[in-house]
Amino acid sequence: MEWHDVAMEAEDEDGAFTLVHEGPDALTAQQQKGHRGKASSQAELTHDLQLAAFPELFKREPAEQRLARAAAAQQCWDALAQRMQETLEATDAEVFQELLRFAQQSHRPPAPRAAGLPEFAGCQRVPTGLVLAGGVNSADHCHTFPRLAAFLRQHGCYAALLHPHSLGKVPGDAIGEVLRQLSGMAASKAEHMDALRQWYQDETGAGRQQAAAAAGGEAAAAPGGDQQARGLRQRPAAAAAAGCATAAQLASRQRPLVVIVEGTESVDEKCLRDFILTASESYQDVPLTLVLGLTTTAAALHGLLPPRLVDRCLEMQHFRLASAMTRLDGLVQQVLLGGGGRWPGLLFSRAILSKLTDAFLNHYYSTGCIMQGLKVASLSHFLTQPLSFLAAAAVEGPAAVEQACADLDPATLAQARQALGGRTNAQLAAAVGEAMAGWSRWCVGLQWLLAAAEAAGHRGQDFRPWKVIEEALVHDFAAGQLQQLLGAIEPQLRRLPAAAAEQLAMRLLERAAAVWGGVQAAAGQLEQLAALAGGQAEAEEKAAEEEEQQQAPRGRRRSGAEAAAAAACEAGEAAAADADLGGGGKQQGKAKHDRFHSRQSRNAALLQKSAQQGAAKGGASAAAAAAAAKRLAQEAASPGAGLAAWLAPALRELLAAPPTKLPGASVFTCRDAGALDCLTAEPRVALHMALTEPHLFLPGLPDSLGLNAAQDDACLAYSIFDQDPKCVNLADWYQAFAAVHEGAAQPGGSAGPAGKKRKAAVKKAKKAAKKDASGSRRVATEGEEEQEGQGEERRRVRELTARFSQATAELQYVGLIKPARRRRGDYVHRVVHMPAAE
Repeated sequence: MEWHDVAMEAEDEDGAFTLVHEGPDALTAQQQKGHRGKASSQAELTHDLQLAAFPELFKREPAEQRLARAAAAQQCWDALAQRMQETLEATDAEVFQELLRFAQQSHRPPAPRAAGLPEFAGCQRVPTGLVLAGGVNSADHCHTFPRLAAFLRQHGCYAALLHPHSLGKVPGDAIGEVLRQLSGMAASKAEHMDALRQWYQDETGAGRQQAAAAAGGEAAAAPGGDQQARGLRQRPAAAAAAGCATAAQLASRQRPLVVIVEGTESVDEKCLRDFILTASESYQDVPLTLVLGLTTTAAALHGLLPPRLVDRCLEMQHFRLASAMTRLDGLVQQVLLGGGGRWPGLLFSRAILSKLTDAFLNHYYSTGCIMQGLKVASLSHFLTQPLSFLAAAAVEGPAAVEQACADLDPATLAQARQALGGRTNAQLAAAVGEAMAGWSRWCVGLQWLLAAAEAAGHRGQDFRPWKVIEEALVHDFAAGQLQQLLGAIEPQLRRLPAAAAEQLAMRLLERAAAVWGGVQAAAGQLEQLAALAGGQAEAEEKAAEEEEQQQAPRGRRRSGAEAAAAAACEAGEAAAADADLGGGGKQQGKAKHDRFHSRQSRNAALLQKSAQQGAAKGGASAAAAAAAAKRLAQEAASPGAGLAAWLAPALRELLAAPPTKLPGASVFTCRDAGALDCLTAEPRVALHMALTEPHLFLPGLPDSLGLNAAQDDACLAYSIFDQDPKCVNLADWYQAFAAVHEGAAQPGGSAGPAGKKRKAAVKKAKKAAKKDASGSRRVATEGEEEQEGQGEERRRVRELTARFSQATAELQYVGLIKPARRRRGDYVHRVVHMPAAE
């Protein structure tokens, strides 16, 4: 590479860089002297940078409004991020409480060692809590274990947090770090268990208590004297042992000692094993409780430690943190659907939520990507929407929105009229308020749908909050997908018992009250629900009264069928008796055997049997019909059926229109899904786009019109290589590259080989340049002209060859091609294939 002089280097720098924004002016000499004027200069600098970051979106946009958009962006995102952080912290609050109870119940205050026992009591089982994260999502739990340590300290525990690099290679590193965190002595160099034991004895007074107990034991074992004298000598020693510990030390004995290890899978195996053995051997003097954080499952610990060590030294109990899916559902239900009782400040379109959930499920599996995507989408909204500064007023309430609309300048008012459709300031404020009320109504409907699905036992993917909110943002959701969801849960809702239906009704009331503005937005549906609950209570009371009346003693009534059967039986018996009396003595002697052999007796018996069968059949059918009617009436009058019949039209009314489709929602609805592309790192796609469409990265360049010699050499070479598979051969590749430049060098700009017209133009230009000092022209011979043309052609070929070689070297440097080693001739291999770009 050749060095350039100052002038050429400056020109090259100006041509190589594009000025995006000028830097701030330096401090004046007066400001530099005595350090005066720094605050005002910094304020001016901040003011200028904010104006540069938020450019004008329409003609004559006031600077104050641009600054208001910047302030609103910060305010809205801070409020949204705080709510998301609170929601994520609440997902693990129950696990933190369980760990606190585990540490308190497992703690064994140190007791004075009896006289004559050795100091080494052998290995004891250390209480150990295994905290399972349920998946490799360390981005979600980067603050979980620090919050756990702070939570335990707030509730009276000694807590130390160890990272994989804190344990080092030997257990002394871990013990020293635990001692420094528990004692607060950051400069301590002690790294052995005796120092930790001595510190704990000083904190609890256990050391002086043991010394006093040992002194009492020696006095009791002194030779001479009777048993009463020995007892008298023991009394002062026992009193001294009881009084040597202060009240603070007695309280410190009840404080559990907890050592938290984050990322246990990354810890050195030998160091962890030796640290557990040391803690087990010293457990009688220093009763530690271990909390081991695992990102996967408990089986990972058995892969790190020997089974004998786990069985002998650890007394384990498992605790499971909220999974990534649970955290995602909590974010959607508590923040985006207003379950926390606060206005979110910003709404997001279906395209944004769909892209973020796809990135969550397919790539990251971490709620951190959701928060980053929402932040980028919100920033893009305030950079591109002129009325976005009203979103900050919406956070404060409807009164603030009315005041902000009243203070609009004429230019902004014209933009607001065009965007929101209102003519006056009051109408604009009403449009924004209607969009906010529509969001509240929509959120109440989705919260009720999720509550009904939970009561019906449906917990599949179709009823997950992130899936429901994505589908509900479709315009025809109430007429399409909602009907399918209701059809799936309605049979289970109809079969709900009275207690479960009452519990679901109470849950629906709580969900509506938890949404910001939900009670006012769904007032009509709530009145219907209250009336339904009152009617069900009256029906239950009436049913109870009827049951009591039925259980009261009453006379038995015969039905018409039973009476007819009885009369037929009596008539048959009377006819048989008459026939027997008129038949004579023989008939009387044989009455017992041939009673049913006479015509009259047979007719009577048949009549009796048919009557009995008809009565039985009629009674059974009547009873079955009555039972079926009673069952249908009970189902129709059941609390679950009434609740299901009310829920379907209520949800269709609440979810009729998504809030993002309302005119006033443009103030606080983020719609730029393309801004999220910067979150996904795709270096191959970026290189491909930069080489094939460089105008997307450098706005000063014209749009691509195919293969053009005005392109950069690397862009032109890659475009040819990407379009023609034959260009893996360097000779063919170079010929295509040179053909583009030869076609551009012709007068018409058409591609093709060099002809006589181009040579004639070159000769004419050379003749015009060849003048002597007197201005006279030197007549060139025909041979000289031919030699000059050949020299010009050779220079052009050498230049094209050098440019092509440099272009291929650049493509090889960025990793798109590489030389072929096992082919005869000069060939290259394509390293990166772009099926998605194609």
